[in-house]
Amino acid sequence: MEVSVEKQSKQKLNKLLVVIGILLAAFIYINFNATIEDVADFNIELHTTDVPILVGDSTTFQVLVYDSENLVVEKAKLSISLSDENNEMDSIKQNLYHVENGLYETEVQFLQSGNWHAKVEVNDGKYRQKETFPILVEAY
Repeated sequence: MEVSVEKQSKQKLNKLLVVIGILLAAFIYINFNATIEDVADFNIELHTTDVPILVGDSTTFQVLVYDSENLVVEKAKLSISLSDENNEMDSIKQNLYHVENGLYETEVQFLQSGNWHAKVEVNDGKYRQKETFPILVEAY
């Protein structure tokens, strides 16, 4: 009888430990994945210094970032992903560096003409926002 009671106690303890482990894992997952919200209210503007954008030329992309109160966003991480409309080329992915007053930039060289999509991601450590812009790259 003692062996049976002891066995049942161990089984209950094991089940309790499993439940506690699952709850702890869920708590950690929710807290670490909820630190950056995917909904932000940034105003993102994409500009190029070269118009038109030509195949083979180096083009500077500039991104201006403002918050919902039209204040410049200074300390954010920005990245850009450029992909052609027909997905014939590999995407071009680059980080943008901060210049001043909410202005970030990077330099890109396109090897194919056509319609492209520029997806800009802004991450200020608390919020993250992605916005896509159309780009036309012309042949020489």
